[in-house]
Amino acid sequence: MLSWVYSRLIRRALGLRVRDAQCGFKAIRRETARALLPQVKDRGWFFDTELLALAQRAGYRIAEVPVRWVDDPGSTVKLLPTIWKDVCGVWRLRRPAG
Repeated sequence: MLSWVYSRLIRRALGLRVRDAQCGFKAIRRETARALLPQVKDRGWFFDTELLALAQRAGYRIAEVPVRWVDDPGSTVKLLPTIWKDVCGVWRLRRPAG
């Protein structure tokens, strides 16, 4: 449910045209990484979303390739702080630069 809500939020608020910004793997060309990574401010869970949003805005091609994902039942995330930081990140990216 949370993943679905998050996907809807980033599509509406940021215009991000991806199905899932946080699950899976990210691959990026060296030249693209050099151009985009210095612009990414978040170093937490929102990093993926911010990187994808910046790439889309800059006109880079984004391809989603399905992967087989095996969940690690021992991994944890602090849900409320993570949600709050992600919402703050979305808000930051929505605001016009300046």
